[in-house]
Amino acid sequence: TRCAMGNRGYVESRKVFVGGLPRESTTESLGAHFGQWGELSDCVVMMDRVTQAPRGFGFVMYAEPSIAQRVVQLQHVVDGRQVEVKIAVPRAVEEAKLPPQLPPLAPALRKIFVGGLSHDTSEDEFREYFSRWGHLVDCVVMLDPATRRPRGFGFVTYEHVQSADLLCEA
Repeated sequence: TRCAMGNRGYVESRKVFVGGLPRESTTESLGAHFGQWGELSDCVVMMDRVTQAPRGFGFVMYAEPSIAQRVVQLQHVVDGRQVEVKIAVPRAVEEAKLPPQLPPLAPALRKIFVGGLSHDTSEDEFREYFSRWGHLVDCVVMLDPATRRPRGFGFVTYEHVQSADLLCEA
């Protein structure tokens, strides 16, 4: 994800992942929708590096963490489709091997977004790896509807909140 890492806790708690966007969604339409709740400092619909087609997800960053916290508790419809929203944890935290500075609501989540997957990651490999932290009730590697190839991200949902917390602390 693209964001400055100056004060990690502040930046992370302001950034929201938006998943399940329709193909016609643009950075402008994403910003228009989420800008209704407060001032945005950044907004992007992620694009495929090769085809330049939208990848079906994006990020918005609010000027204030309290706005992001409110937004993730609401249901949202962007460009005619209900989307999933949650506080984002930047990949840079994992790459730097720093413990994530999670916002207060994040430990209560059982469903975790996993980005940066290799495009040849199978669902079995994904499930096997993430089951280390606890029993999974759902595990999905998102596929491109046209090519049926992995899109580079997925979701894991644990039976117990404690398992999700363990993963976030790893």
